[in-house]
Amino acid sequence: YGVVSPQQRSEKLGKIVVGIDCSGSITAKQLGAMSAHLSDITRDMPPSELVLVYFDSEVCHVDELTGPEYQVVLEPHGGGGTDFAPVFKHVQEHHSEAQVVLMFTDLYGGFGEDLGLEVLWVSPTEAVAVPFGELIYGDLNC
Repeated sequence: YGVVSPQQRSEKLGKIVVGIDCSGSITAKQLGAMSAHLSDITRDMPPSELVLVYFDSEVCHVDELTGPEYQVVLEPHGGGGTDFAPVFKHVQEHHSEAQVVLMFTDLYGGFGEDLGLEVLWVSPTEAVAVPFGELIYGDLNC
């Protein structure tokens, strides 16, 4: 027909799970930076649902939020050592339909096994390699 029209697609994300490292090595300043980064992400690309999983060596607290707008203010829950495996197990058991798991952490902890989840690690630590997923350097000290 010779007609060009814009694509009809949504820039909205599906359900995302965010792991919030609240171990003893995470400072209040870093937690505030995580809040700011998450607010920016959800403003630019709002997910259909946002699940915040606070953890240290275990899942300490979970908040499930629905949009369309999110104002993310993180509060510390935990304070012990760090283990990522309980977060991935929680996602697999309760949020298997999540589009992505976004992990805010300094990467100093046990990773556990790769459960086949789409994982993006956001960390100020460049010296630690992640065994699965993709590492994104993020300044959490701002």
